[in-house]
Amino acid sequence: MLTGCDGGGSGTPGNVLPPVGPLAPVASTQTPLSASAFDDSIGVNTHMTYVVGGYNTDFAAWAPILESSGIKHVRDAICPTFVDVNWCIGTLSPRVSALAASGIRFNLLTSMKDPFSYVASYAQTMGTGAAIEAFEGPNECDASADCPSNWQSIEGAWQQQLFALKAPGVTIIAPSMTSAQGYGALGNLAPYADVGNIHDFPAADEPEISFATPLHLQWASYMTGSEAVWATEDDYDTDPTYANNGVPQVVQERYLPRILLEHLRRGVMRTYIYQLFDFGPDGGSNMGLLNADYTPKPAWTRLLQLMHLFADSAPAPRTPLAYSVAGDTSGTLDQVLFQRADGSYMLAFWLAQPVYDPSSRAVLPIASEPVSVRLPASVASATLTAYGDNGTVATSTLTGTSGSYPVPARSTVSVLEFRP
Repeated sequence: MLTGCDGGGSGTPGNVLPPVGPLAPVASTQTPLSASAFDDSIGVNTHMTYVVGGYNTDFAAWAPILESSGIKHVRDAICPTFVDVNWCIGTLSPRVSALAASGIRFNLLTSMKDPFSYVASYAQTMGTGAAIEAFEGPNECDASADCPSNWQSIEGAWQQQLFALKAPGVTIIAPSMTSAQGYGALGNLAPYADVGNIHDFPAADEPEISFATPLHLQWASYMTGSEAVWATEDDYDTDPTYANNGVPQVVQERYLPRILLEHLRRGVMRTYIYQLFDFGPDGGSNMGLLNADYTPKPAWTRLLQLMHLFADSAPAPRTPLAYSVAGDTSGTLDQVLFQRADGSYMLAFWLAQPVYDPSSRAVLPIASEPVSVRLPASVASATLTAYGDNGTVATSTLTGTSGSYPVPARSTVSVLEFRP
């Protein structure tokens, strides 16, 4: 499942990739995202269809944890016929329906191991149509043994059939790949997908590094052009010894919010974190938000804290705001502006600097630099929420001077809240 963890291959099919640079600095006037977009962007991968281990045997233990988290999007797979159709109908279907009763909706990954007629009839056969919000093309066929050897000649037709299943409220997601060559192999599938698909695992590096999201977005464009893109897999392995690509749990906690915000900053409006808890024999076995015994990792605690902060009653009006940030001497300050339904704003910001050295496996000190946020004169005060390690949170009320609010920008995420 995780052959894309190392960033895959490189190069435009038949060409040389242009250099990937940082986004332009924030303009003086920005149109915010709705605050609710943050929580809505978060999904999580599960593996109920593996029919082995805790995803099968311990449903009663982990399902309540997921249901109470507020996460409303789950990525799993269409239950394969070789497992046992009776198990799919009698066991998996009730579990999907139970999670759906708490508001969770499913993105179902499809596989060419079964005939498409099975995929087409799946929702009706399983009685889970109301739980399905997306169907996804096959997974990483340029690197997966689960795909037929002639995938390049048949996967395009599969995606066309998949798009025919589109219905109100159902998104059709393009296939994922691990390399530029994989994305270019099928030609233009934009007419048969609502969104593109990336697996931009940054290995043990910072989320903003050039071979992660920017490069994978470029690759996805070979398949789906300028269409919007979702990330259906992304996270960090918390075994620091795994192929030199893992990180300690505290680094996953520091980086995961930056993955989610970096995606939103670049227009990736859904990210399915890989995976709910530690499980499996491959490179994803330590990528869980929970440990194998379902106890929370620091990243899980941090995720729920942020979801609580951004939780909102409805989509916001998204009124453009004039503001500026000065003092970023490192040139690494990234930021995303949000607006609540009540009209107030939230500015999430962080330094896109490493917090871990993969070569020495050393956790680095949290970098910090003072910056000044200039807000409209009508803003009387602001609230700063700064996140530290192991679930720590510091909140303070700030009073500006001539509309200027000095704040420390750090390599962990902070959020400034204010009302004009």
